[in-house]
Amino acid sequence: MIQKIIPFAHQLIQQHIHKDDIVFDMTMGNGLDTLFLSILAKHVYAFDIQEKALKNTSSLLEKNGILNVTLIQDSHEFASKHYDGELGVIVFNLGYLPGGDKSISTNPEKTIKAIDTALPLLKVGGIMCITVYPGHKFGKIESELLLKYVTTLHSGQFNVLTYSFINKKNSPYNILIEKN
Repeated sequence: MIQKIIPFAHQLIQQHIHKDDIVFDMTMGNGLDTLFLSILAKHVYAFDIQEKALKNTSSLLEKNGILNVTLIQDSHEFASKHYDGELGVIVFNLGYLPGGDKSISTNPEKTIKAIDTALPLLKVGGIMCITVYPGHKFGKIESELLLKYVTTLHSGQFNVLTYSFINKKNSPYNILIEKN
């Protein structure tokens, strides 16, 4: 059976992550990816611009007894200011906060800047997983600009893969970047 987008991303992350890895969740949202990463990694730095995201994530982590996470209310484009060491995994789940204000969404220029500044932090064999939602108001533009950007990454330094359902219009998809 073909896996859906998020389970596929999680499976790939599980294959690449190590218990001693430091990881970034660049868009914490309601904390589901943060929780998933916290179980697998040594420490998670999770970012979001919305206070509601921090509250939701903090509550989820508390309910699950998770202590190895630093929640940061800041844009993902500034993530490397908060930690500039080596990372095993970097996760983006783009779009807007589920259950939140849909007018607050990731911004393609800021997302590309975040990717560009975070990629050098990836260790060799580390991965960046970007889940893209082209079906919402800002998502189509973000999708187009991201695809244009990732195709410029040097193939000697990075392997870039997209995983999508091509027969479903505006379906979410993953961009996966592995550092060589």
